Order: sequence, then structure tokens, then C-alpha cells
Amino acid sequence: MERREKLEGVDPRLRLFGGLFLLTTRLETMGNGPDYLGELTTKQWFLMLNLLQFFDRPPSIGELAGQMGTSHQNVKAIAVNLEKKGFVRLTRDEKDARVLRVCPDEKCGIYFQGRAAEDQAFVWMLTDVLTPEEIETLDHCLFRLADQANRMSPAMIEQWVQADEQREENNG
Repeated sequence: MERREKLEGVDPRLRLFGGLFLLTTRLETMGNGPDYLGELTTKQWFLMLNLLQFFDRPPSIGELAGQMGTSHQNVKAIAVNLEKKGFVRLTRDEKDARVLRVCPDEKCGIYFQGRAAEDQAFVWMLTDVLTPEEIETLDHCLFRLADQANRMSPAMIEQWVQADEQREENNG
């Protein structure tokens, strides 16, 4: 029995949630193979992409973590490995020595310039199964889901569960 058939009758929201994890895992597995990103992992590639795309000056570890949607500790570990490979430099902030900034090295820009055609081809091939309208809709929906995830907390989830239980009691 195919995976799709096994998911018949499952709430589409649950299929979507699982599908996001499945796609993320598949992309990470592909990207971490030697044939895709070379000496970089997908997380290292993503850090450098964020560093070059979203910051006009070297961001702090915390700023970069916020942009990437991950923890300070994760970004620091990734950045340390990138520094060992010569892609970035970690420097202390001039005004506050407690702050560590991530500075792209020349190798970082050269890497992306040399991969631009391959990276674009990968994305275009991946999304070739979607219409332009589906791409726009999915892009919009992913931003909305990311915004919602940023607003969520364990306390909010507990409130949702309690309200849902109350609705069931009132309707039952």
C-alpha cells in the first residue's frame, strides 16, 4: 500500500504537518550528500545564505539565530565550523565584547557565486511540479505558518487544548 493511501482519512492539517517534516528531512539528506553542497552541510549553507541575504553589517550570533529561526547555541556551533573552513570570521563587537559577530569571508561570496546556477536549477527543478499560482499560494502560506509558529508558546497550546475540551463538553 502506498503512503498516500495509508493517509486517506487523516486530517489534512496533520498530513501537512507531517509533510513539512518529510520534505525538510529529504532536502537536508540530499543537501548533506557530497553531490549537492560540497564541503558544506545544509545548515552551514543556510547560515551563509541568511548572512549574505539579510544583513548589511555583520550580525551578532543572536541576530542571525533570530533570522534563521533557531537557537543562539546552534548558530554559534555552525558558525564555529564555518570559521574552521574559512567561510566566516567570528569577531567581538567593538562596543560590547560579550557580543560575537559573524563576518562573511571572501570564500563565502565566492562559494555562492560559483554555485548560483546549480542552486537555481535545484530550486527550479524541485518546484517544476507546481504552477506559478501554486508557488505564490504556497509561499504565502509558509510565511503565515512561520509567523504563527513564532507567536506560539507551550502556554498558548495548553489554553487551546483546554478550550477545545470545553467546546467538546458543551457540544457533547
